[in-house]
Amino acid sequence: MTGKTMRRVLWGWCVLLALATGAMADGGGGQAVDPAQVQELQERMLQDPGIMAAIISLQNDPDMQELLNDPVVAAKIQSGDLNGLANDPRMIKLLDKKQVKDVGKRLQ
Repeated sequence: MTGKTMRRVLWGWCVLLALATGAMADGGGGQAVDPAQVQELQERMLQDPGIMAAIISLQNDPDMQELLNDPVVAAKIQSGDLNGLANDPRMIKLLDKKQVKDVGKRLQ
């Protein structure tokens, strides 16, 4: 996995986990991801081999790939548009996956 792809995957995971755990800040126009929380989540994920294994195991998951390859979703992830992401049925489906829930539990 290239560095750019790993950053994109980690960012996507951080947004997923922010949605799942409520790690949000008021971005002025609705819910947005708290950048400090995202950085903390990234550092914690990178330092935990179990979490990294779960992330890598899902990198080729068709549902994850569909989201990561959708330019509209990618823009929402990068901007931290939690409202837009939370209303996407594909994101809700991904949040229900056992691997995503397991990572969320490890980070609590």
